[in-house]
Amino acid sequence: MTTIIGNDNNPATLKLVIANNFARTKCKLDLTPNDGKRQLPYLVANSDREYFIPNAAIWYLLEPSDEISEKVTELLELEAIALSPSLAFIFGGNSKSDKIKGIIKSSLDTINLEIKDKLFLIGDSVSIADIAIFSTLYPLYKSEKLFKEYLANMPNIVQWIKSLEEKPEIKDALKVIFHDKVNIGHASYHTLLQSSKYVLPQDDSIPNQIQEKESPTHEKESPIHISEVVGKEELEAVESMEKI
Repeated sequence: MTTIIGNDNNPATLKLVIANNFARTKCKLDLTPNDGKRQLPYLVANSDREYFIPNAAIWYLLEPSDEISEKVTELLELEAIALSPSLAFIFGGNSKSDKIKGIIKSSLDTINLEIKDKLFLIGDSVSIADIAIFSTLYPLYKSEKLFKEYLANMPNIVQWIKSLEEKPEIKDALKVIFHDKVNIGHASYHTLLQSSKYVLPQDDSIPNQIQEKESPTHEKESPIHISEVVGKEELEAVESMEKI
């Protein structure tokens, strides 16, 4: 059985749970405290394949059609390279970098324009692009302080999030990952940072170890190109899989 191993109050775990709900697959969910020794979340597929990059995992669970895959990849790269690590660094790691804050605002501007007059980022239904970006932005949306600073002037994003959070598949996932006992907001991004392989920026610069790598392949043997900010160990693991 395919299993999602993750932790609560983690936007990255939320991605996998939502994707699983839309795919209506029968994944087992194992929520565990982060002991600092392993990356969370990750997906174990059929006991012989593990996906440690969240966006590769949701691609596996809810693979987009060929018609939209290129646009989906573009938006996943924006989320993985710019948005997610920047939010984790600023609110989870208390970084004061104006450059990283600028990247957050620039990314939000791009998304706000992308979603204008649309219900979904791509096409006429929820895609993994919606799932990834919604999950990453949700703590920003739910925190009154962060909302005022970053989303008050992003009406298209706000309306899009309001619409998505009412969908049964998403509402159910939110109850599991952001339940009443967690402090959603800064704490969520702290959990994201502590559970990830993000490389912290130095000297007020964006990590120079952002690289585009191939994720673990599908059963179809067609590689998924998903960019992610990862540490050396994970890059080596992916590279070793590519040689198999």
